Amino acid sequence: MDWLGDWTIPGNSEDCYALSFGLPCCNNNEVVMVSEEYGNLGIIERTGSYCGIGFPEEKEEMFGDYPYCDGCDANYVDKDGRWNLVDKTWCKVKEKKCFDICEPINGYQCCKDSSTQVILTDDDGTWGIENNHWCHIKTIPVFNDISIIARSIYDSMPGANVGNKANFMFSHEKNIDFEEKYEIVTLILNEEPIDPISVIYYSDNFRFYSRNFSEFNDIKMIIRDKTTNQKYYKYFFTTILRVS
Repeated sequence: MDWLGDWTIPGNSEDCYALSFGLPCCNNNEVVMVSEEYGNLGIIERTGSYCGIGFPEEKEEMFGDYPYCDGCDANYVDKDGRWNLVDKTWCKVKEKKCFDICEPINGYQCCKDSSTQVILTDDDGTWGIENNHWCHIKTIPVFNDISIIARSIYDSMPGANVGNKANFMFSHEKNIDFEEKYEIVTLILNEEPIDPISVIYYSDNFRFYSRNFSEFNDIKMIIRDKTTNQKYYKYFFTTILRVS
């Protein structure tokens, strides 16, 4: 049994996992939290009795008739985003989850509020409680290994632009082989996924082309270091440069 401190558990729900063990929900009681084999339990200070912290698993979220994938791997991309075929069943990659700069661990989701109070720290990072659920606070660090300058260009000259696509270019130092050292795991332009396979690499830059552009563009990346397997996130914001 691990003692985790004194806390007040908010809420008035009568729907928590502990009901199946014949225990009440902690709700708005002041409790001493303990860790047990069947989940996180509390001891109500005024009565000394056990109570349950947390709710049962929520109903599975779907994308139309398809479930969302547990992971972020994909082997097919269409207008709706990325998909993966698992055991002869298609599942939809949840783009927002797969870009989150915090990654779920052992089934525990990330805290929605970055200011959530830290309750516990272990080898996996820091943890808090939201809506009576444990949540993970650890974040993926920002990518600062090398300097990258982003710009976006739309060339409307006759014959210069096939498909009415804008060029999104990311310049870096010439002596760095970006493709050899790093992998772009996730790429999102203006909230729409871009297949990382479409990225073209050169000696001093990498780029991709897309019709999904506007005057102001929001670009999000998750970059993996191939040597250490560490993931990083990077945000870019560009203003379209029109050439005619």
